[in-house]
Amino acid sequence: MNRKMSRKKQSNYTKLVILLSILLILTLIISGILFYYVNQFKKPLKIMNLKTNITISEKKIGFELGYNDSITFGTIKRGSASKRDIVLINTYAFPAKAVISCNGSICPKLSFDEEIPLEPNSQKSVEFLATSHPDDSLGYFQGTITIKIFRAVK
Repeated sequence: MNRKMSRKKQSNYTKLVILLSILLILTLIISGILFYYVNQFKKPLKIMNLKTNITISEKKIGFELGYNDSITFGTIKRGSASKRDIVLINTYAFPAKAVISCNGSICPKLSFDEEIPLEPNSQKSVEFLATSHPDDSLGYFQGTITIKIFRAVK
């Protein structure tokens, strides 16, 4: 009788171990899929780096045409401002968002929206304003504006 009980307990134990192993494997697979899916929203779809610059002068002002990979503000007097606009186009069939950041000596002089929502297959104008205060130092200021396009989470 003891042998039958012992075998039955062993059989139940084996079934429990197999069941728990299957549950562990399923949990790991589901976790891996969820991890991959969530990280797709953290990875940028596209990254654009635009050079930017401005010259602050005492007397003269000047307009400067930039290139496709730059936003140039030209030359402005102390206490004035210069504005540039760019158009962001979402060619994807899903919502996206643009996250904009700045790096360089020009950054304290710039103002812009840091996060721009973009509907599917749409475009949006983004304004960059470079401002010089009356007590700013004269000179040339430059930097890089980075625009990262992400899949939007709704």
